[in-house]
Amino acid sequence: MVNRDRIISLAQKLIRANSENHGITCQAFQPSVENPGGTEKRVAEIVKKELEECCFQVKTYEFAKDRTNVVGILKGKSSKRSLLLTPHLDTVPAGENWKHDPFGAEIKDGKIYGRGAADCKCNVAVCLEVARMIHENKIHLDYDLIIAATADEETGSELGLIPLLENGLLKPTHTVVMDVEGFEIAIMQKGVLQMKTTVFGKKAHGAYPWKGENAIDAASQIILDLKNYKFDVKPHPLVHPPTINIGLIKGGEAVNIVPDECEFTIDARYLPGTTSDFTAL
Repeated sequence: MVNRDRIISLAQKLIRANSENHGITCQAFQPSVENPGGTEKRVAEIVKKELEECCFQVKTYEFAKDRTNVVGILKGKSSKRSLLLTPHLDTVPAGENWKHDPFGAEIKDGKIYGRGAADCKCNVAVCLEVARMIHENKIHLDYDLIIAATADEETGSELGLIPLLENGLLKPTHTVVMDVEGFEIAIMQKGVLQMKTTVFGKKAHGAYPWKGENAIDAASQIILDLKNYKFDVKPHPLVHPPTINIGLIKGGEAVNIVPDECEFTIDARYLPGTTSDFTAL
């Protein structure tokens, strides 16, 4: 039987282990070669310990300092087939304006509040409960079970799942990606395209704005045009329509200067087979 209390307790423990992925696009974080984005090391240690207690053969891999991936393998009766369960360890930054401590994992009205509760530390906890149930009930699977809790999913998996696959460290015959909200089964996702755009203008004194060209005004018009863009695509039965989000914007030097530069970052999500519209952007 699934131990509900154990899953909840473990999910809280994972949430309290801060693993924010600030990535290269967060203005508040300065990445480096040693640590390009954040750290999953602390939460990875929790996962590693849990899997080892369930008799998994566990290895950790770091493709940058403290960006830890955990891979555990439970050998089955045959290794001809293998099932990979793969959640990720990193979260998007917590930000501000929380009513609850984002790393407190407080339970209120039947809900756990914390950064990563939905995306996707509760899924990590579910995988670990599966491992625990198999171990406690002495279940011998017909196939190898692989649990890979990975780093860097939120900013492209360049330090996580991608190098694990490209370097032959994961070779599953079947895979379930444990990264979906709402407990729905999904067989595909939209593609993602992130673009940094810089708009240039002409600097002038704020008292004489007509002598300059305001880059923020120009960027604002471009953003409005992007938000109002109508994609000529048919509705897809399995995924939501394409979207454009402006996630970051910065520009200007002082309130009394006409800005000559404005930079904004676009996050575009597109349907399978419809990349041409986004390439044109």
